[in-house]
Amino acid sequence: MARGNTYSDVGAMFDVNYHTVSSWTRRYRESGLAAFGVAPGRGRRRRVNDQELEHYALQSPRNFGINRSRWTLRLLVEAVPSLRGFSHAGVLYALRRCGISYKRGQAWMLSPDPEFEKKDR
Repeated sequence: MARGNTYSDVGAMFDVNYHTVSSWTRRYRESGLAAFGVAPGRGRRRRVNDQELEHYALQSPRNFGINRSRWTLRLLVEAVPSLRGFSHAGVLYALRRCGISYKRGQAWMLSPDPEFEKKDR
């Protein structure tokens, strides 16, 4: 626009409608470069209540009437009200956003060596 191009010319350069270029120009004149930042409150609202997820995930499932020692993604979907209808990938994403990492339980066994405990220390 500063070089004398029309809204249509600039729109063709960026593959947008001339109304879009007009809107960009107006916003730039009103607020400068700050007009093109992402405004707070934009986008879809979160469906997951982070405090609720943490409340469940950081406790034993037994505290919620589930006879298991560890959470599974399926159990979290069933137990946490704000996770109802989520896929396993969606649950993982929500856990990561809360800073909770999901790790699978792994089977382990002690050494059959009778001196194991002495050596382990």
